[in-house]
Amino acid sequence: MANSPDARAARLAVAAASPDAAHRRARAEWLALYASDAEVHDPVGTPACRKDVRTRPGSGKNDLELFYDTFIAGMQGMGVDVSLDVVVGDVVARDVVLRPTMAFGVRSAIPTRLLYELGTEDGRLVVKRLGAYWDASQATQRTMRAGLRGKASMMVSSARMARYLGREWMQRYVAGTREGARRPGREAMLAFAVALRANDLQAARALLTPGATFRLREQPTDLDALAALGLELTFHEPIASGDVVSARCSARYEGRTVDGLAFATFERGTRKLSDLRLLWE
Repeated sequence: MANSPDARAARLAVAAASPDAAHRRARAEWLALYASDAEVHDPVGTPACRKDVRTRPGSGKNDLELFYDTFIAGMQGMGVDVSLDVVVGDVVARDVVLRPTMAFGVRSAIPTRLLYELGTEDGRLVVKRLGAYWDASQATQRTMRAGLRGKASMMVSSARMARYLGREWMQRYVAGTREGARRPGREAMLAFAVALRANDLQAARALLTPGATFRLREQPTDLDALAALGLELTFHEPIASGDVVSARCSARYEGRTVDGLAFATFERGTRKLSDLRLLWE
């Protein structure tokens, strides 16, 4: 799944163009980056917005247009600090801090993992799926600590959500930010890496659902094969978003030390890992 330098640069450019267009409030440009059936999960765990779905047909807009008008058009700007980019085939994973400036000039810093799954449409690279993994509860708390301006900014955001996507959608969004893996998932993900490093497969399996799946650099694998590689896998800086915990990871792979990103999906209401996706170059 290794990319040539040109292929890597082209895929990374598509991913980087999305927050750049958002920062410039270039609506048509931002929408054009996404495939006709693209879906955006932002943050993961809240309702997806699809470009080929019209939740509110009376608006004359598809859900991705409504997403833009709700969240992006409501910002004054969007900065991005990137600490790691990983490109594997048509997947781009980024470890970033998003720095939105919201209503009333309220600024925030949100640790986020962005996972872009790309494809080709009409002869050009486009985003098929974007998953943004960030802790909405923590982000809300940081905004509220900005005092009256922070509270006013949150009220404006809620009003835009109700206006463009509707109150029922807003209720599902809020519920999605409060449910999922949360702290138990973060702890279970770290425990899984400890068990794998110790080659304690019994302890590792105890943290898995029956039929749990694994992907190493987008290639299907299994627990025994992972253990046989002697990866010395470590996870750090875990972020829970919905039923997924993302983390920075490091490992020994093919005789070299690699840094990457990991995405662990947990079965709802349990500490059981159902899918683990490991990405590094």
